[in-house]
Amino acid sequence: MSLDREWRFAYVNQTMERLLKRSRTDLDGRGIWECYPDLIGSAYYRTFHEAAASGASRTCTAYYVPLACWFEARAFPDANGLTVLFRDVSRERQQSAQLEYHADHDYLTGLANRRRCTQVLARAVAQAAEQAAQAQVAVLPAGMQAQAPQAAGVVVLFVDLDRFKEVNDAFGHAVGDTLLCKVAERFRALLAPSAFVARVGGDEFVFILRDARPGQAERFAGTILAGVSQPFQVDGHTLLLGASVGIAQWPEAGDTADTLLNHADAAMYAAKAAGRFQFRVFHLDLAQGLRQRLQLRADLHAAMADDQLVLHFQPQWSLPDGRLAGAEALLRWQHPTRGLLPPAAFLDVLLESPLEPAVGLWVMRAVCRQIAAWRRGGLTVPRISLNLSARQLVMPGLAGLLADLAREHEVPCGLLDVEVTEDTLMTDLDSAAAALDELRHCGISASLDDFGSGYSSLAYLTRLPVVTLKIDRSFVAVLGSAPEALAVIRGVIALARSLGMRTLAEGVETHVQQRLLAEEGCDAAQGYLLGRPMPAADFAVVMGQSVVARGD
Repeated sequence: MSLDREWRFAYVNQTMERLLKRSRTDLDGRGIWECYPDLIGSAYYRTFHEAAASGASRTCTAYYVPLACWFEARAFPDANGLTVLFRDVSRERQQSAQLEYHADHDYLTGLANRRRCTQVLARAVAQAAEQAAQAQVAVLPAGMQAQAPQAAGVVVLFVDLDRFKEVNDAFGHAVGDTLLCKVAERFRALLAPSAFVARVGGDEFVFILRDARPGQAERFAGTILAGVSQPFQVDGHTLLLGASVGIAQWPEAGDTADTLLNHADAAMYAAKAAGRFQFRVFHLDLAQGLRQRLQLRADLHAAMADDQLVLHFQPQWSLPDGRLAGAEALLRWQHPTRGLLPPAAFLDVLLESPLEPAVGLWVMRAVCRQIAAWRRGGLTVPRISLNLSARQLVMPGLAGLLADLAREHEVPCGLLDVEVTEDTLMTDLDSAAAALDELRHCGISASLDDFGSGYSSLAYLTRLPVVTLKIDRSFVAVLGSAPEALAVIRGVIALARSLGMRTLAEGVETHVQQRLLAEEGCDAAQGYLLGRPMPAADFAVVMGQSVVARGD
């Protein structure tokens, strides 16, 4: 639509008639504030006036109550007034809100997830520290000082279900999923206003008690154990479970959210080692696990020097036509005493180590070297993805470095893809976006890993030169058992299409998941059903036996 300098409607097209539910003849020549007095003072009102006053375009997105819609308005000043482009973004906002909600919640049980748990715990610790500081010293009228009563603390209880794996093995994952939902129901029933519960892993839960008094944590752990011990009825089966509980109390066991969670986890493993179905409170002797982490950090130096690092490759398959669409390069550590270690066993240690940049460079070089070897062997190689940490992504000259390595090994840049997580991007969004743009100019594509498990915001997604959205495995895991998961995946696929991106589902482990993803139009998938991570020689066999989608 167009507005003249007196804020009168000068032109209204058919789309605007439809959006505003008003005819062109009803609006032509009339003032916009006369026709829509409720807009005065609104975001649209301010945007239009700012555009007119500044001579520069302005954009706003706001909810218009009378029409129950979200509209994006772009105002462009010209010699005659303003030209305004309106777009109904209600569906996009709804999808974004749904993704944001599920970023904080577990799809299967509806409980808060690990991300939300960490946020709640960090806030509880900060509040407890502030209260403790305020109550530390009471000043008496005569100038004397006396210690104030000890402030209530924050308690973390880390719960791991005993014998849950046996249920999955004996009755299948569908029964196991139903059982987890029933456990979650019982845990919800235990909550007081000052308590919080989250599902942070497959059969792992975390309770947070705020304003906890001495002895309350141990009593609550006993309540958890008693609740879990009662039989569960699932699909005609009577199932018995137990639990092991680890307790970490602020400030004795740590003064940060991450430290409390780690120490509660260590205490839980101590409870399991002591015979299960009991609880343990963290103390310094349980820090042995932390010492093992320090040993791993020291061992990393030998891993680099003695060539103990290796790459495995997990195939990615096109769902519409079954072609080999690519592979993800995954780091493994052939430890001399602990055997082949997956990233979960050492990644946290690596990311905290000064060796991280060196290991990252090794991975980039090793991927290029391996692609070159396959090509010399006459194989058609699909696009190979490699994972980058936050520090690696914003490393100065990353694009040039990776492009130089590709040229050194005579590898087309189109065969390379970098994977980054949402958390990695949000560390420094501007720098991350710039780095990905430089990679794109070099011909290297980018994938957004674990999409939906973090921020899932349209605001940042539209700023990034990303080719592929990788649907997080937590969504895929409950396909077929949680109807809302399918709705969310459908929304992610629609969002990706609207932005010109492709989708790839992670963690596909059943034929049902594969079928549902294909029916919804997901472009590609990877997971144990389709191929486990494998050595380079085994992946060469897969390439030789498959129709390969060329990446270059």
